[in-house]
Amino acid sequence: MSSYKEYKEKVLKNPEIKAEYDALEEEYDIIQAMIDARNKQHITEKE
Repeated sequence: MSSYKEYKEKVLKNPEIKAEYDALEEEYDIIQAMIDARNKQHITEKE
């Protein structure tokens, strides 16, 4: 079985999928920043 990283590399070779993936990058960066800040402050999502 291949890893997620290998699967992602394979799938992103498709130009349509790559374009959609790239279009969502900013949104996911913001979400990750929120998660990182919450983890740094030891706050749960519920709080």
